[in-house]
Amino acid sequence: MRQWGIRIVLLTLAGALGIWAWNVFFPGPEKVIRRELTELARLATYNSKTGDVDKMLNAKKMANLCTADIELSVDASGYRQQLAGRDELLSVLTLVRSQLGEMIVQFYDMDVSLAPNHEMAVVDLTLRGRIPTDKELIVQECKFTMKKVGRTWLIRKIETVKTLS
Repeated sequence: MRQWGIRIVLLTLAGALGIWAWNVFFPGPEKVIRRELTELARLATYNSKTGDVDKMLNAKKMANLCTADIELSVDASGYRQQLAGRDELLSVLTLVRSQLGEMIVQFYDMDVSLAPNHEMAVVDLTLRGRIPTDKELIVQECKFTMKKVGRTWLIRKIETVKTLS
């Protein structure tokens, strides 16, 4: 009877290890999308000690997380900006990084909604950021539309959401 107990424990451990390995090597789309957006926030954050080359490389990496026909529509605190295309986004990112000495970006409350075909997703989140020219913390609700291209998820559209304040 003792051998059966050992076999059941070993079988349970092997099953748990198999499930863990599957989740690590083949994560679900929601987990992949959250990881991509966390990486975007990490790339967007820099300080005064970050070199110019690193700032530009990270701007390029940020642009590469987007589709070629990315649309950006920002309407916050009286500031309105719309742009389309990865090249235009990259030029704006480069300009902002050359003008601002540092920036902190964090994403909170990510709510991922997958389309039925699992090829598109909408992510509602709260962006919190800080720039040296603004003494107040920037808090903005945003909506990211993600598109699956091959095995990766790319940002197709970013827009701010008007909230009651």
